[in-house]
Amino acid sequence: MIEYKAVAMDLDDTLLTSDLQISEETKQTLLQCQKDGMHVILASGRPIYAIEKYAKELELEKYGGYIVGFNGAAVRDCKAKRMIMQRNHHAEYAMVYSDNIEDKIDLIIEELKRKYPDLTNYRWHAIKLLEQDQEITKRYSVNLPTVIDRNYESDIINEKYDFIQEIIKEVLVNKDRQDALTEKADRALTHRVWGIPIFLGIMAVVFFLTFTIGDWIKGYLEVGIESFSALVSDMLVATGVNEVLCSLIVDGIIAGVGGILTFLPNIFILFLALAFLEDSGYMARVAYVMEGIMSKLGLSGRAFIPMILGFGCTVPAIMASRTLENKHDRFKVMLITPFMSCSARLPIYILFAEMFFKERAMIVAYSMYLIGLVVAILVAAVIHLIDKRKSENYLLIELPESLVPEPWQYTYGKK
Repeated sequence: MIEYKAVAMDLDDTLLTSDLQISEETKQTLLQCQKDGMHVILASGRPIYAIEKYAKELELEKYGGYIVGFNGAAVRDCKAKRMIMQRNHHAEYAMVYSDNIEDKIDLIIEELKRKYPDLTNYRWHAIKLLEQDQEITKRYSVNLPTVIDRNYESDIINEKYDFIQEIIKEVLVNKDRQDALTEKADRALTHRVWGIPIFLGIMAVVFFLTFTIGDWIKGYLEVGIESFSALVSDMLVATGVNEVLCSLIVDGIIAGVGGILTFLPNIFILFLALAFLEDSGYMARVAYVMEGIMSKLGLSGRAFIPMILGFGCTVPAIMASRTLENKHDRFKVMLITPFMSCSARLPIYILFAEMFFKERAMIVAYSMYLIGLVVAILVAAVIHLIDKRKSENYLLIELPESLVPEPWQYTYGKK
């Protein structure tokens, strides 16, 4: 008499009914076979996770059954709860995702090969379908509702960053200590309540340093220019130069150019401070903090990136608004960005504040800076009340490490 040790069942074409269920009669038969000492093996082209629910129904874990997935490429011991054989994606690809996502990618690739045999780079198209990319989904649709059951874009992005972090940890030293310092700084700088007050406070310090230290240096520069002007005037008089020409040189050229040069210390310190903030990675954190306000004004978090560029120069900031997918967001950003105080306006603020409000120059310049922000927010609010559309685009930005800035090269390179 022949003694059977195992029975292997093809899941899709043999075991399951038309409604993808195991009939009660088949279930009881296979349970009895396992009680009699036989091992049940479920085989399919599906990934392992898609077969496990049937394995639980047949109690393979209790009796010691096996699951064979991907047409033999993966085998799982249900009782030992371990993989006996598994497809090695690492041998094929540099970037390998979690088992769940890789299983879905493999299933989509199989469907793509069946429907679109002439397609190249099946893996890339499968990932795009998992991310529910509109263009790829429209051109290469697949009917796999159980596989593409939601948008996996954030999962894929997070796993990519995890992979990058693994590589960084292998090649960099003191990375954990640097990450700890960055995390501590971000708790304060990106705080939901204190993030914006900290930003306003930092900008107040920037203007305070610009005028206090700048005015101190400016005093010595003015003395030097006056001494130089007096020296040139004496030389011209001694040589018998015409009074008109002497006045042109001393009162016109030297006094005019010297008057502008006296503001150079303020402008230099301002650019130095802004370069310090930019190089330290703080400006990216400001974008993250402002995302909440932008969403309330009907703008996407992405819209703040061109607006942040507006603090540097308005022209490329408006050009950067073309990257926004939503047409209404682009128009809103183009209307709001000119109110931002770009790096070309700040020296003008300082110049006018010093010329007309010497005793309160710092407060006046800072006020003009804040007024630009307030007006931009008010204009955005008015547009939002008129438009009444909420953007569906969300901010996705990488916060760089908090670094010790090296702003001197940026300060000297400003034009």
